[in-house]
Amino acid sequence: MARLDCPRFVAAGEPFEVEFIVETASDPIGAYLLLLSFDAGFAEVISVAGGSRPEFAGTPFHNPADFDSGWLVLAAYNATSLVEPVGTVSAARIRMMARPDANGLSDLDLPLMLVTDTMGLDLGAAVSGCSIGFVESIPAPAPALGPAGSLGTLLVLLMVARARFRRHRLQSRGKQT
Repeated sequence: MARLDCPRFVAAGEPFEVEFIVETASDPIGAYLLLLSFDAGFAEVISVAGGSRPEFAGTPFHNPADFDSGWLVLAAYNATSLVEPVGTVSAARIRMMARPDANGLSDLDLPLMLVTDTMGLDLGAAVSGCSIGFVESIPAPAPALGPAGSLGTLLVLLMVARARFRRHRLQSRGKQT
């Protein structure tokens, strides 16, 4: 299985990162060649970097002239090990910039991809692209509330008010008898 790991939403004019991930149970990954397609009206590539595993940490082969074309070819090979990497492998990271006027849903796809093992045999990986929602702005997350935060303060105030109300109620009942 090979997939793109993308953010769900990106604010217009902001940078974001897409990660190319390959999953293999026992066959070590030897090389990959992929064609990434994206809508150049929504975003452009600003840089390409290797993945997080040492076997693919180097920058993949690519052509910077393609960064704003809507197509990007990446290729890399594993020259360090015949038995690694296996499992879930971060093979490449693509840094992109959302266009300032980007607004809507856009797909990033892998219409052409080849992943081989360290002996050069095609691993026949299934492919999964991703969709990104481009929005004008992403609201800031609400602050975390906890016992020491504003929720805790509110609860303490409510308990104090309740105790005062009960005390006042008991005192008023005592005066009536």
